[in-house]
Amino acid sequence: MSTTDDRTHHDARLSEGCEALGLELTPEARDRFHLLRELLYQANAVVNLTRVPETDFVELHCLDSLLVCRAIDMRRVRTVMDLGCGAGFPGIPLKIMWPHLRVVLVDSTLKKLRFAEDACTKLGLSGIRTVHGRAEERIVELTYRSDLVVARAVAPMVRLVPWMAPYVKPGGRAVAYKGADVTDEMREAADVFTRCPLELEGAVAATLPGSAIIRNLVTLRRPAASAGAATRTKR
Repeated sequence: MSTTDDRTHHDARLSEGCEALGLELTPEARDRFHLLRELLYQANAVVNLTRVPETDFVELHCLDSLLVCRAIDMRRVRTVMDLGCGAGFPGIPLKIMWPHLRVVLVDSTLKKLRFAEDACTKLGLSGIRTVHGRAEERIVELTYRSDLVVARAVAPMVRLVPWMAPYVKPGGRAVAYKGADVTDEMREAADVFTRCPLELEGAVAATLPGSAIIRNLVTLRRPAASAGAATRTKR
């Protein structure tokens, strides 16, 4: 259980990090992030959910999840699919920061999804649900449904791009959270980019607040003109 001093320290880092990202941290969001930290590490003592130490929770789970705002205007997004969400990251932090979002958390590990479901209930989050499955096996009910598909630490781009593509609606985007050096991954995926219905927009480099860590947010877009093709495929 965290102490008052622990909470004050974590809250300060979270507030400073959100400010650095140009985000307003409401008291309600701050309290939810605090409760999420407690829930995660209480559960992690029993079930292996994360290898990120609690001291790094703010930077490596919360702010890292929110970093997508460097590449995407989240105020314009309505529906999000978190592909390979694990215990709910980045999907749960995105929902906490932008409550208007409708979020689907997808993962193949049931114990992690069960934690995410329980956490969302205790956090009082509505409009967020879990789906147990493998994205590469094509979850038909989610095809062409999301304004934004995100994937954090899931797979190399050469495999990840084809997995993400079917779930992005026409005019929507996909963002892969990557490390500082994506050169090799991008080169290996060059052929995939030419064959994929998603157009590569580029990689946005961003510094993780409170650290010297550099992330690259690889962003792709499904052209709005593909709406007809998407409908035909869906049928």
